[in-house]
Amino acid sequence: MRKQKTDRLDAALLLQLLLEDGFPRVWVPRAENRDLRQLLWHRHRLVQMRTRIMNQLQAVAMNEGVRRKQALWNKSGRAQLESLPLALWAARRRHDLLDLLDGLNPMIEELSATVEQGRVILRGETAVLFHLESPPAPVDTYVWLVLPSQDLRAGAADLPAQEKALTGEQCTFL
Repeated sequence: MRKQKTDRLDAALLLQLLLEDGFPRVWVPRAENRDLRQLLWHRHRLVQMRTRIMNQLQAVAMNEGVRRKQALWNKSGRAQLESLPLALWAARRRHDLLDLLDGLNPMIEELSATVEQGRVILRGETAVLFHLESPPAPVDTYVWLVLPSQDLRAGAADLPAQEKALTGEQCTFL
């Protein structure tokens, strides 16, 4: 059984919608919302990078017979990792990975503090952090909405229709 070609019908429908200005409107978030999504996405990607680095350091330790799991990341574990006798390039790799880890941690902490604070002042408007799940879930499940100050006083019930839809559980983006 062959499927019927609908190219001509589709073209006619597109022409009709174009002539009648009947294309459905697509909601596009405001620039401020897109920028705040970038904050969450950036933090998420940095956390992924840190995880990969920590996994590599864990492998370096395990190759030398050290298995400390989470304890590798406290002071004594870090000291043991740094003191492992390694060959030249393995030592260089450990050094570089530790430098990367030390550089990522403050960046992630800064971004996490911004997200956990739940509020950012942005060009005279306040970005409010809405949480999609109950009980609270990881930071990556939050949604940012940029609201004028009067909307904050009025509450979420007075949000514009397209932003009100974002507070529902069906909304996920990153």
